[in-house]
Amino acid sequence: MVSAEAGEKGSRGMPVGVGSALWAVGVPVVTVVFAVGGLYLTMWFAVVGLLLTATVAGLCAGMGWNRAGAGTLAAVGVMALGLFAGPVAHDTYLKQYGTMTDALVVDTAKEHDGHGRDVCRVVDASGKVRDLGNTENCYAQFTRGQHVVLFEDPIGNLKPWIEAAHTRTLDTTGLATTAGLFAATGGLMLYAGLRRRTDQQVAQKKQQRRRAPAAA
Repeated sequence: MVSAEAGEKGSRGMPVGVGSALWAVGVPVVTVVFAVGGLYLTMWFAVVGLLLTATVAGLCAGMGWNRAGAGTLAAVGVMALGLFAGPVAHDTYLKQYGTMTDALVVDTAKEHDGHGRDVCRVVDASGKVRDLGNTENCYAQFTRGQHVVLFEDPIGNLKPWIEAAHTRTLDTTGLATTAGLFAATGGLMLYAGLRRRTDQQVAQKKQQRRRAPAAA
């Protein structure tokens, strides 16, 4: 909750505008860090990190600044941003810096890994066999016997990104969506911070609403 003094100066004596801007930048940046970190570490790193970030953003804007609507939307924005940021970062990095390798789809399956995801089993020219899933761009778009291209991580930390053609063209729709979600999440935190309400202001507004029917 925000007291009258905190509403003017922020929770730690910091000007409201500065504190709000830090939250507006920090929340989406941390979201992207967790989403990308999940590619290198484990999916659970991303899931837990995104849930924590969404919770903190929602509580800060909703309860701390008394902007429940903005807090709820910011929490949803964090989860949506995390959902897009990881695959888009994966695609962008490997498309720009990855090594292209020709491969053949030898099998496709649904729920092959027990989690209801599409799986593509591919073999490259060296005979190496790999199973790729949704996070590597394998959905229902590939068929058995189809020639594909693998964009391989030059460092070797990430699984290859699978595409149907030899092109480094980026997914502009994914990039635009990610940028929009980044801006929207940050904008919601900035709005909530700049328009924060003290507990006294919220109480006064509730009293005014109660008095309105009586006056009518």
